[in-house]
Amino acid sequence: AIKCGFSSLTLGIVGPRRFDEWAAKGESANHLGCLIALLIAGVVSYLYFPDVQFLFAVFGTFGAAGVVSVLCIPHGVIDYNRARNLKASRGNKRATVRATPSSSDVTAQASAQAFAQVSLTSVDMQPVTNAELLRNRNLVLWHVIIFMWHMSN
Repeated sequence: AIKCGFSSLTLGIVGPRRFDEWAAKGESANHLGCLIALLIAGVVSYLYFPDVQFLFAVFGTFGAAGVVSVLCIPHGVIDYNRARNLKASRGNKRATVRATPSSSDVTAQASAQAFAQVSLTSVDMQPVTNAELLRNRNLVLWHVIIFMWHMSN
């Protein structure tokens, strides 16, 4: 969920033309932040061993810093319609492409080709609701598997 949120924020701020460049910069900054957090965690665990409960404070601090970073994004900078791939068409109607996966669409490349083939000005659809997402068995199963994988680690 975090990567999807990061991608949506990046797309809403910089748009699709500059998305690849800024996504790469954001991913590099993410890896650098993880490296710094791990180095600090290593120093804290070395200094305070065997009292390693301080490690939770290190990771909690970095989590709080992430929340503060998102809250520091100025109001109005994110174009939410662009982040959700919505565009205004004639008559102030909104058009979008549904991003729900189907059983026949299993690869990201096939999904990207499907998005490229649809003309946004000719499609008049509403964004996918949370209830529609929960009715998609493949999507729910994927989330259950990912949740179980994270819990097993």
